Amino acid sequence: MPPANPGRFNFIFDIVPPEQGEPPEVDNRVVTTMLLQSYFMNVQGCLDNIAWIWVYETDQRSRDGSKLSRGSVGLAQRYLLKSFSSSFRTQIRSLKKWFKHVAEFRDSAAHRIPLYIPPYFVQTSDAPEYERLGHEAVAAFQRGDMAAYDDYRAKQNALGKFQPIISHSPVEDSPACVFHIQVLQDFLTVDEIAYKLFDEIDNFKPVPRGCFSWVARLRPWR
Repeated sequence: MPPANPGRFNFIFDIVPPEQGEPPEVDNRVVTTMLLQSYFMNVQGCLDNIAWIWVYETDQRSRDGSKLSRGSVGLAQRYLLKSFSSSFRTQIRSLKKWFKHVAEFRDSAAHRIPLYIPPYFVQTSDAPEYERLGHEAVAAFQRGDMAAYDDYRAKQNALGKFQPIISHSPVEDSPACVFHIQVLQDFLTVDEIAYKLFDEIDNFKPVPRGCFSWVARLRPWR
């Protein structure tokens, strides 16, 4: 089966359908991995852009009136959180684990270890047979019997069960997620945050700068 045409599929759901039980073709798995890496990068990018929209639309600045540094602009950054209404602050704080999840996948893909979809998983009960077939395959390869080698590898692969999971390092106790569910949940979460931020902008009341600015922070609408 050839890999799906990037110009014709509907994101990852057509390449690796959620109901697929057998391991996908290698090319389809690689294409899906590439798309998911791009996806997690853009989830973080969307959140950063939402934070910058708030900064520009409400003219958020540092205490001395200067422009905010890039490092201080983020929905969960303490300085920016203080400028939100209490209800929006509560919502953002309730998403602390989700923000960590997004950052973990994005930071790994961007700076350290590429994300990875395992070709299949082997059940614990099948592990001894899987290992035995592996040893037999190596022995066949060493004696130059490629037909036997291919047969042992095919039997190994037949023990595997595919699960639509993505992670990064298998030795770092890295987080993993079922990617079909995760992309939908992430999209809905970003969408909800964006619309609530629009309400924040509509209801925003600027805090006067100066020696009495602390009084304005006691606004009852907060």
